[in-house]
Amino acid sequence: MLHPNPNTPSLIRSLARSSRNAIPSAMGLRRASTATAAGSTTSHPEPTGIPAIQTDPELRLSAIKLYKELHRLGRDYPDPNYEFNKRLRRIFEKNSKLTSAEEVKAQLAMGEHVKKEILAMLSLKKFRHLRRSYYPNDGPR
Repeated sequence: MLHPNPNTPSLIRSLARSSRNAIPSAMGLRRASTATAAGSTTSHPEPTGIPAIQTDPELRLSAIKLYKELHRLGRDYPDPNYEFNKRLRRIFEKNSKLTSAEEVKAQLAMGEHVKKEILAMLSLKKFRHLRRSYYPNDGPR
């Protein structure tokens, strides 16, 4: 497991932290197998409610990729008062607890849709800027 950089989003850091806690160490496994062999009837319950993004590495990688792409697009967001990157981080933190793979996939699909919308908005902003610079006397169309 890679140790997360302090500059990475908290969603990724929280996932890395909880996955480290969810995986038992080799020493713990050895103790558990010895206790069971000795006739001890204590058993530890299986962890429940683990977020799906921790169990499926493909989902995790696609979520990280989407976050990076949206964060990069957020730097060029036309309205600085909207604070796109702060909102993006809050949304990813809120969705970090999703336990169903279908829910995670639905949120990733929504994120892809938002990415396309932002790309369209940025293209429109660039087009309007170019039109204003080349045709300063023309009004809006």
